[in-house]
Amino acid sequence: MLTGADAARELGVTRQRITELAQAGRMGRQVAGRYWFFTREEIEAYKNERKVGRPKSELEVTMKHEAPGLTPAY
Repeated sequence: MLTGADAARELGVTRQRITELAQAGRMGRQVAGRYWFFTREEIEAYKNERKVGRPKSELEVTMKHEAPGLTPAY
């Protein structure tokens, strides 16, 4: 079991973000009405859900959709 601080450090997010995810029911268990604990499996599952890499520009998304296999010339 990981604490909120441990989970935040593992995911590279703030403790506030971890609390938001927990309150939204995405992960974690609340104990004694105050403390949140997380399993390593929950953390790994969330890591796998997250998008990796930088956000794509609208042009890159459009080009990939309209002309798969072509690379941008810019």
